[in-house]
Amino acid sequence: MAGPGRSPEPGLLPGALVGAGRYRLLEALGTDPAGRMGFWRARDGQLGREVALTVLAGPPGPAQVTLERVTRAAGFVHPGTARILDVLAVGEGVAAAEPVAGIVAAAWTRGQPVRGPVPVAQVGRLMAPLAAAVAAAHQAGLVLGLDGPRRLRVAPEGGLRLAFPGPPPGLGARDDIVGLGGSLYLLLTGYWPGPAVAAEAVGLPRDERGAVPPPQALVAGVPAALSGLAWRCVHEPDTLTAAAVAAELEALAAGAGERQGEPDREPTTVTIAAAEPSAGDAGEGDENGAEEVRPARRRSVVGMVLLTVATLAVAAWVGDQVLGYFTVAHTKTPDVQPARAVPAPPERVQPTGVVVYNVAGDADRADTANRAIDGDPTTGWRTDNYFQNFPIFKPGIGLVVTFPRTVTLNQVTITSPSGGATVEIRTAPSDNPDLDQTNAIGQATLAPGDTRIPLQKRAPTQRILVWITGLAGGGDRWSAEIDELAFTATR
Repeated sequence: MAGPGRSPEPGLLPGALVGAGRYRLLEALGTDPAGRMGFWRARDGQLGREVALTVLAGPPGPAQVTLERVTRAAGFVHPGTARILDVLAVGEGVAAAEPVAGIVAAAWTRGQPVRGPVPVAQVGRLMAPLAAAVAAAHQAGLVLGLDGPRRLRVAPEGGLRLAFPGPPPGLGARDDIVGLGGSLYLLLTGYWPGPAVAAEAVGLPRDERGAVPPPQALVAGVPAALSGLAWRCVHEPDTLTAAAVAAELEALAAGAGERQGEPDREPTTVTIAAAEPSAGDAGEGDENGAEEVRPARRRSVVGMVLLTVATLAVAAWVGDQVLGYFTVAHTKTPDVQPARAVPAPPERVQPTGVVVYNVAGDADRADTANRAIDGDPTTGWRTDNYFQNFPIFKPGIGLVVTFPRTVTLNQVTITSPSGGATVEIRTAPSDNPDLDQTNAIGQATLAPGDTRIPLQKRAPTQRILVWITGLAGGGDRWSAEIDELAFTATR
């Protein structure tokens, strides 16, 4: 069964052309649980834009059912789903020689994969667009096909979106309810309560019947209402409708916002001290109101006098300086100081390649390493989840970055959400050296966001190893993520 980043379709790799040469595959983003659909980021060569492709494999019969369902849904437009751009079948946009049974092209959703757990206060805002989309689709007699997290992305404006449309045969409205519950479960716990093809399902405890526990049993602080809703969606979908789930999520989100003091705040009133009351206000209220006005007026008059004196003094000084300038300009040649040499500013160096460096076991998510140098901080490379922190299972893991020429780096900037993870910056003689062949030239503990690492040792090199020696997390879930790497070198 194909995992994340691996395509189920034989012969399809990044760079391949599909759709009679129209679409170039850029990045494999996973498969559906049955392994008959591959989800790709691709480029439309005719229109020059990125698209999301759901590439169908397997027997033509099931693929045709999916294509027919997508065609019926092509007119359905909602912020919670990517807009369907094209539906291609063999002989209708797909060449017979291609190793695919059909293609669904949708608008590309920039953003990031769905991960958890996230703060409870954000769960409602993330779930709202997706739940509303499912409710609207069901009302229109459509099924979205929420069968796993690989179909979803967190849109840049916030909120989950179905990024890869295409419900497979056999999925109905109840499966969408299960998918909503799975999405909620993933946000609350970091686990997807579905088939093990999803990496987020690995390690999820289950009882003797194979049922998953409520989120509240896994993560402390999860509200009982959210935990119960997720559990009911997953285990009792027939007792719920998408509209009811959307309404309950909206109510829970509104309640969380009110507890935080966020919605419908009264506007803040700013009182300006020593303000002069209007004529209508004088004589009302306190008997001393009229007396309070006179000192304020006196202070205003004194202030204006002082301001006038200061203005005259400044004008006199400026006139004296102007007069002195013209006098000196005609009587004396100013001294010319020799120009000082200004050091060249650091040069931003763009890498040409990156690979995962691992000294024990398989390389973690090797097919997504390029996200760390793609210039897009909304995408990233992430390690696998470990039950214990390094160096229990291995001394570390990292990325070897290659530059187009030998450079002398002076700083590395790491963009990462993994606060607390520790890294070393090392020179590397090759893509896969022995660790003792690398030399440490800097180290840091990452903070969420950008961490700038000045390099204490400057050594010419064409490769750098960003070596993760400690992961972020706790309990039995340890990992680290690098969303972007930036390098500057001396000229």
